[in-house]
Amino acid sequence: MVDEKEGYTFCFSERRRMKKLILIIIFLMNLSVVSASVGVGVSPAKLSDTIFTGEVKEYDYIIYNTGDINITAKISIEGELSDYIDISEKEIFLLPEPEPHRLPPVNGKITKIRIKSPLLLHEKNYTSKVVASVNPGFGGLITTGAVASNIYITVKPRYSFYFKYIILLFIIIVFYLVIKKRGSR
Repeated sequence: MVDEKEGYTFCFSERRRMKKLILIIIFLMNLSVVSASVGVGVSPAKLSDTIFTGEVKEYDYIIYNTGDINITAKISIEGELSDYIDISEKEIFLLPEPEPHRLPPVNGKITKIRIKSPLLLHEKNYTSKVVASVNPGFGGLITTGAVASNIYITVKPRYSFYFKYIILLFIIIVFYLVIKKRGSR
């Protein structure tokens, strides 16, 4: 009888475990899995240019969505030129690009980057970045993506090296003539 009772107890606990296992499997099967990719792209990936002091130049950047959900991308500038760069649109709504991705993007949007060079007496190299970031935050999930495009700008003074010496020589000659004229009185 002990064997039957132990066997019965064993069967009873086995059934209880099986019921729990079946309930867990049913629960897991009913969970809907949400999978979404989030991404953003910027073209051109790198910008190199030379501009003169006080000059203003505009560049077109294409911002596009490499994910599979609608996003709003935020565009910002980081680096040494951040005070000298204006962005035409700081937030852009983007539809996903069709697969396979290709350039130029089908659903990409153009934003203009306007650089006004600082006033300098000597040539100087600057480095900055155009950063496109996205944080759709749908359904309480925290999803983030970002990409940066490097900017390399060389700012040159408008006047040549020799022009400075010509001006200096002119000032010295004028100063000499003024002193000579005063001395002849």
